[in-house]
Amino acid sequence: MGIDFRMESTCVLRMNKSLLLSLFLILPIASQAMITLTIDSDTETLTFTGTDTGNSFDPTGGFGIFQIASWQFGASSGTNETVDISSGFSESFNDQSGLTVIDGTTNGIRLVVSNSGAPAAPFTDLTATGTPISYAGLSAPYRAILSSIPSGTMALDQGTGYSGIAINAIPEPSAVTPLLAAGILLTSLRRKSL
Repeated sequence: MGIDFRMESTCVLRMNKSLLLSLFLILPIASQAMITLTIDSDTETLTFTGTDTGNSFDPTGGFGIFQIASWQFGASSGTNETVDISSGFSESFNDQSGLTVIDGTTNGIRLVVSNSGAPAAPFTDLTATGTPISYAGLSAPYRAILSSIPSGTMALDQGTGYSGIAINAIPEPSAVTPLLAAGILLTSLRRKSL
């Protein structure tokens, strides 16, 4: 018995069509806009990159004097300090634009951008500039909290349609601890061998 090449080529063609269809279904998901926050604890800088589109939220119940969008990661209440992130976005926010570092029962961060006025201008587009923002001005405990935030996603808290904000921690806090432990172990072993 020989192989029927017509049947084999038909199966390959069907598989290729399925693969192409799968790619076209996945591509819109993969290309969805998202803002990324990079926390570089070595240089104590924050960098926002990417774009996103959604709708700000009016927490005044339709009075139109306040428009806000916010994202949360970890604790939502506790003592806090805030870093001005206005240079991190192309849009101008006349009320506040800050990354709040929270020292609560668990640690966390919250990003808020907002407009106020009569009426407050709603906003839809967010375009990050990629400009590094120093957080060295925070007090030591809050710098340590910010440096310990792991990679993950800040969930949208107020507003609609925006994606979560991806957090990219450099170096990854969970990767630093084993490296430090290995360095201490090697140092102690070397001292014992001398």
